[in-house]
Amino acid sequence: MRAYRSSSIGWARRMRAAGARGRDPFAVIAEDMLAEGIGRKGRVGAADSHLFEASQAVDYAVTWIESRLR
Repeated sequence: MRAYRSSSIGWARRMRAAGARGRDPFAVIAEDMLAEGIGRKGRVGAADSHLFEASQAVDYAVTWIESRLR
């Protein structure tokens, strides 16, 4: 696994570039996970919400980020 400094401006630019059409990459990761049947989407009160198993979300996100930042 590659290490990235979260405070790096270059890292932030690569993450934005990795997202679909300039969207927040973390929102794209969540949508991709839901599309693959990982997690649930629903409402909590008036808010649209997503529920993911933490270990699955971390594994998926790491793979997603590493595959797009090489």
